[in-house]
Amino acid sequence: MIEHFPDDLKLLNVSGGEVLKIFDTLMYALQLLTDKYRTGMEANATSIYIQSNLTLLTEEMTQEIADLGIGIVGASSDEFHRNSFKELHGGDLDELLKEKIELLESQREKSLRAGKKFEYGVFGREKGTIVPVGRGADNISIIEYDKSIDFCIQQEGSKHFLDRWRVAIDLDGYMYPCCWKATMPISSKSLIDF
Repeated sequence: MIEHFPDDLKLLNVSGGEVLKIFDTLMYALQLLTDKYRTGMEANATSIYIQSNLTLLTEEMTQEIADLGIGIVGASSDEFHRNSFKELHGGDLDELLKEKIELLESQREKSLRAGKKFEYGVFGREKGTIVPVGRGADNISIIEYDKSIDFCIQQEGSKHFLDRWRVAIDLDGYMYPCCWKATMPISSKSLIDF
């Protein structure tokens, strides 16, 4: 499937579900991606990131990802995830994320000393702005959200996704406009079929 990605990709985010739960598979895919886009990555024309909630991140994982020249975007620093983490695991998500951010910053400094670039970021949405879309909207009973906010229009502009060349590709190879949570794929065939 990766062989059929465009050669001139500018930005690629690998996300899930939680991609660190399948770390060996993730690393295999990241190796294929870095092999394909090495020239673009070295020229800073292509950026590849993994998106994670960071809770499973270890120092070893961080090092392996950084060694490939790939960045990490950590999400879920918000009230909904704090409460659900406490309910499911009995822990303090903010304290855990603080440790993970220190780990990421340590890796950034280590990479800089070695003359390499390692980028990371952490973000979250506070209560009232979490908006399930597509298939996620089928499970609205598990979350309170502001039904007046249209995520696809406000955040991504899915109506104009072709102008922006932003699509999502799921593990079965189907393409979706802007977000893999969209209900219907825009491709009738999987990239794997090609």
